Amino acid sequence: MPHFIPPSIPGRPPLILLQQLAARTGMISMTAFAIYLLLALLSYSPVDPGFSIDHDVELVKNMGGVLGAWWSDVLFSLFGQVAFIFPVLMLGHAVDYFLSDRQPIPPVLILLKAVALLLLIMGACMLATLHMSHSD
Repeated sequence: MPHFIPPSIPGRPPLILLQQLAARTGMISMTAFAIYLLLALLSYSPVDPGFSIDHDVELVKNMGGVLGAWWSDVLFSLFGQVAFIFPVLMLGHAVDYFLSDRQPIPPVLILLKAVALLLLIMGACMLATLHMSHSD
């Protein structure tokens, strides 16, 4: 029976190698999606079909195609210009992953980071609303 598990490196069991491979594959996928999302946001056109617009268009102007137009429309509808923070944060997380020595993170720290991210996005949306609102 052939073995699909890579040979173990001295001091590391095969399960850890598979976990590292899965994590690296996930980070590469997230990087590719972040670049795709950034291109879709940069090439957003309000006339493209999307979440808030329902009409047939023969030529989609978004560089991400119909799916990119939909994603960018959803993000701009929910977050406005703050939507650009999502691909930037994903790329930053991927760079941090590849440049640092990964140690197990305690669940409390993960929760703290998630709350900080939520507060960052909420605060950025509020500041953008205050800055971009025009009172006549």
